[in-house]
Amino acid sequence: MRSQRHRRAKTSVVGALLLLIVSGLISPALARPREAPVKADWIVTLEPGARAADHGREAARAAGGSMGRLYQHALNGFEFRGTAAAAAALLRNPLVRTVVRDGSLHAIAESIPPGIRRIDAHHPSQPDAHEAGFTGAGVRVAILDTGVDLTHPDLIGNLDADLGLNCMTAGPPQDGHGHGTHVAGITAAVTGNDVGVAGVAPDARIVPIKVLDDTGYGEWSNLICAIDYLTGLMLDTDPDNDVLVANMSLGDVGSIGDCLDGGVREAICTSVEAGITYVAAAGNSTVNVSTFIPAAYPEVIAVSAITDLDGEPGGLGGCWLWIVYCDDTLAEFSNYGLGIDVAGPGTNIYSSWVGGGYRSESGTSMAAPHVAGVAALVKAARPAMTPTDIEDLLKATGECANGAFADADGSDSCAGKGTRGNDPDGYGEPLVNALHAAQAATTWSARPTVTITEPSHGDLVSGAVLVVADADDDEGVASVEFLVNGRLASTDTDGSDGWSFVWDSDAAFAGAYSLTARAVDVGGRAATDSVDVSTGSNVQGDWVGRYGQAGYALFAWTSTSDLVLLPTATM
Repeated sequence: MRSQRHRRAKTSVVGALLLLIVSGLISPALARPREAPVKADWIVTLEPGARAADHGREAARAAGGSMGRLYQHALNGFEFRGTAAAAAALLRNPLVRTVVRDGSLHAIAESIPPGIRRIDAHHPSQPDAHEAGFTGAGVRVAILDTGVDLTHPDLIGNLDADLGLNCMTAGPPQDGHGHGTHVAGITAAVTGNDVGVAGVAPDARIVPIKVLDDTGYGEWSNLICAIDYLTGLMLDTDPDNDVLVANMSLGDVGSIGDCLDGGVREAICTSVEAGITYVAAAGNSTVNVSTFIPAAYPEVIAVSAITDLDGEPGGLGGCWLWIVYCDDTLAEFSNYGLGIDVAGPGTNIYSSWVGGGYRSESGTSMAAPHVAGVAALVKAARPAMTPTDIEDLLKATGECANGAFADADGSDSCAGKGTRGNDPDGYGEPLVNALHAAQAATTWSARPTVTITEPSHGDLVSGAVLVVADADDDEGVASVEFLVNGRLASTDTDGSDGWSFVWDSDAAFAGAYSLTARAVDVGGRAATDSVDVSTGSNVQGDWVGRYGQAGYALFAWTSTSDLVLLPTATM
């Protein structure tokens, strides 16, 4: 989930964007009174050092348009209302970094529901997370959706309505559709009140954020509004306002972009760095998730859906609807692919609904809040865990749909374990397990951290280059390996005076090189950081030729006896 972010030239994206909530529609819940937002035509970010609060309104006016909401946390920018010509004029402003076309978005579509039993959150006849004392107490979960029914009897006890936000209109984030209320109930419906259903994290607090209207439609700018707001809560000086997990049961086809795209991904990258774990539904189109955003973003936990008909492993629950949905298999509608991180129950899920009622819904929209609830249990059990730590743990403690646990090495592949055979890519993502994840969190050791401090990304280097890395770990760093273009160049096992090695760049052919530091802790966990540099070469003489050797090339010159071995990727 960690990503490097490097500055690039200003850009403009004019394609329409569409967000779907992954099962139905979404809407928001209670919030402090706010002015109705200005509908945006464009999303604008400014150059570093130019504050949107200082320059946004005048820049918008000078370009022939008007400014809407400010973004000051996840993005440094604002919403802009104006024509394409005005947007082009705005992009010429030297203070403006990106101008991205806004677009539409819409939703995807007390008993103990089978899904809650299936992931061992609450089970009547075997050990479960709630019985073991893992309930998510002290953790806030934001529901970015159609809002939440603010008076629902199974939710009102867990609502932090005062922290809620309506990114659609003035007024509270009240759900007028139902989708957001259903999602909220799966994550954190009150348990033990003899009413309705049980949530995965029944003592977690629900923060309702309305990013879709009561028909389930909205815009990318509404989602950025929510992410920017949550990031601001994390960055203020009051930790009591922190929202640590956010569920997004929405999405649509789009490009992944990068962490400087001036849009949703940049906002999410910033927000994840601030400490918020984002969970996203994979989508319901039975296609590869690689182009379905925001689930395709590496920074979020992408969730596919399984069909579970009996709340138990083993595939013994039969089939439903003429063998379309069979127990413990990938749901017929679910998106799939290597971009999926984990799975959750998503077929015929019973939960709260707008108006104080209950109903069953299907979709990856229902699978994602199961995972968001488990993330809340984990965060409550081990507050120091980062979003990356939480994703790693959910994968490592998950189980295949037939009940087998994930690989002993903690990998997230269920291959070779009799996994659900209808997964089109043959790759069964682990089904989250609330009890195992929460228990493991109490003894979890995070990966080490490592950062290359010298040289800097983009440097032109020559001669003897000192490559320096900072590395840290709770249990101790055992070694730092240094790689050049993926090939091990040196291993430093003594960090008493720092972690470093000297790279003889003059022995390398001129070109671009990736320098990587890989820190390994005493428990064998590893983390990496990389920078890209360029080098010239002092190798002189007449060209003789090159000779392939297992993916490398051997270069020789007539006036020197030196032979230079380089990866072919540098050619």
